[in-house]
Amino acid sequence: MLTDDVDTFTPVAHAAPKVRRYARELGVPLARVHASGPRGRILIRDVQAFVRQTLDLSGVHSEERE
Repeated sequence: MLTDDVDTFTPVAHAAPKVRRYARELGVPLARVHASGPRGRILIRDVQAFVRQTLDLSGVHSEERE
């Protein structure tokens, strides 16, 4: 049931079961991943890009680069 309350509405992420499983194993919330596939489908490379971006923003790899 859809409501007008934006806080309770969670969009459905369109992804294949293989992609959903991969994201779940990595702890990635699919609702936060930018979809690049046809018709807004989330691909494995989208999940990988999200993880890469998250790690870069957190500075995890900054020690390795220096």
